Amino acid sequence: MKGRIQCPNCSKQFEIDNIDDSEGAVLTCPYCDCQFNIQSSSSDNANDDFNDDDCSWEEHGEPRKTILSAVKPKTDKPMIATLLLVVVVCMGIISSVSPGLFYQTPVMVFSAAGMQGSLSIDIDEVGENSFDQANLSIFQNNKTYQGLIENNTIIFHNLPLGVNDGELYVYQSNESDIIGFELDIIPFFTNSYTLSLSNHNDSEGLMIVHNGFGLCTAILLILSVGCLIGLISTWKRDYFNIALIGCIVGVFTIGFFFIGSILSIIAFYLIYQSRDEFVDEKKGKSF
Repeated sequence: MKGRIQCPNCSKQFEIDNIDDSEGAVLTCPYCDCQFNIQSSSSDNANDDFNDDDCSWEEHGEPRKTILSAVKPKTDKPMIATLLLVVVVCMGIISSVSPGLFYQTPVMVFSAAGMQGSLSIDIDEVGENSFDQANLSIFQNNKTYQGLIENNTIIFHNLPLGVNDGELYVYQSNESDIIGFELDIIPFFTNSYTLSLSNHNDSEGLMIVHNGFGLCTAILLILSVGCLIGLISTWKRDYFNIALIGCIVGVFTIGFFFIGSILSIIAFYLIYQSRDEFVDEKKGKSF
C-alpha cells in the first residue's frame, strides 16, 4: 500500500510504498532512524488498544470517479440548426439588397406603439430644370402634412411611420406641376432623402434616394457574414461558442415578420442542447 505517514518521534512526514499492511509493519524514519509499528485502520484484525508507537493510515483527498469512453450516437439538432441559419443568412442578404424588407416589420410594431419619425428632404435640380418654388405634402391615415421648401430643403417632424404617400408641387414661370411619390419613414433618426428632379411634367423625372440605405445595407451584410460563420461552425460541429455567437448575430437580421430572429433563437436552443457534440481543436470535446 502507498501512503504518507508521520514519525511519532520527530513528527516529520514521509511517503511509503509497496507496504503490505494487512497484518501491520515496522517502519524506520529516514530522518531520525526511529523504528515504529503501523497498523491499517481498515484491517480486520486491527487492535483498538495500540500504544503510542503504533500508527494508522491517513488517506488524503476524495475518491475520483472513473471516466469511461462510450459510444453515443449524434443527433440531428446541429443539422436542423444549420438549415435554419441558412434561411437566416439568405434573408439577411436579400434584406441588404432591399432594406425595406429589413425594417418593414419593426416599423409596424413601433407604429402600433405610437412612435413617430422625422423627415429631411433635399431637392436636387438636374440640369436646366430649375423651379421658382415648390411645396411638399405627405399623406397617411387620412391626414395631410405640408411644408414649404426653402433653399431646396424641407424638414418634417412627427410623421407616421411606414410608407407615406407624397406629392411635390413645383411652380415655374406661372405654371405648376404635381408629382407623386412614396417615402419610407423609420424611427429613431431623421430620415434623409434626396429628390432629383429632371422633368417637372411627370413622376418618371423624379428620382428618390434614401441617404441611409447605404449604411443599412452595410450593417445587414456584416450581420449576414457573422451568421454565416456561425452556420459553418454548426455544420462542422466545431467551436461551440462561435456557433452560439452566429445565432445571436442572426437575431438582429430580423427579417420579414421577425422570421430571421425567431429562426436564430430556435437554432441557438438546438445548438445549446447538442453542445456535447461540438469539438474545439484546442480543448477537445466540450462537456
